[in-house]
Amino acid sequence: MNFSESGHQVTARLTAVPVWSDSGTRYVHVGITGRYNGADENKLRFSGRPESNVADIYVDTDNIASDHAWHLGLEGMWGYGPFSLLGEYVQAWVSSRAAGDPSFHGWYLTGSWFLTGGGPRSYDRTVG
Repeated sequence: MNFSESGHQVTARLTAVPVWSDSGTRYVHVGITGRYNGADENKLRFSGRPESNVADIYVDTDNIASDHAWHLGLEGMWGYGPFSLLGEYVQAWVSSRAAGDPSFHGWYLTGSWFLTGGGPRSYDRTVG
């Protein structure tokens, strides 16, 4: 494959912390991500596995005849002392006349509670 046939990607991410109090034991993080994903040799493929290094792939589109896809991601995190909630939603729009211009989405929501009193979940505002 030569360089002109390989997919190019451009990604941008913007985050903010609109709430930060009590030396970081209470906070809210929000973010938005945009991505252009060019196809390799006019094909895109989406696959995924659960958050485990030993699990098999459980979602796989196989190759889709395509030129590119656009992705939009929304993220949020709330921290309050030993409690935290974290969630993300991602939508992908695939440019593929042959496949009817499909779109895909995914999301997750997770929470945690530190029982040991070791403090809040650490959060570094410099990297979001």
